[in-house]
Amino acid sequence: MGLVYNLQSQTHVRKALRNAPTPGEEMLWRYLKGSRLGMKFRRQYGVGNYVVDFYCVSVRLAVELDGASHEEYAAKLYDAVRQKDLESLGIRVIRFSESETTERPEEIAERIRTIASSLLT
Repeated sequence: MGLVYNLQSQTHVRKALRNAPTPGEEMLWRYLKGSRLGMKFRRQYGVGNYVVDFYCVSVRLAVELDGASHEEYAAKLYDAVRQKDLESLGIRVIRFSESETTERPEEIAERIRTIASSLLT
């Protein structure tokens, strides 16, 4: 079976996450929406059994913003398993901290553009 996007069972989760973005997600979305980086990104997008913060289907790139809760031991373990699962599906996962995204959103957007562009080839 192929990769499944936006499972119907996750609709309420994706919607809730889109309706309550973190400050970093809100700032970064301003740079990603509308194909502003030269490719289309989607936010709070279902990939397999997970919902990723941002996803570019064309290059199979997931962008995750990690807030303070990701510093806890259990969250780090979960994130590691989740990232391994996504990578096993051929998806590249890049992570940024919430704080660096709110402090330097333009720089983070440019780093995402560089990585996404490199995946086009």
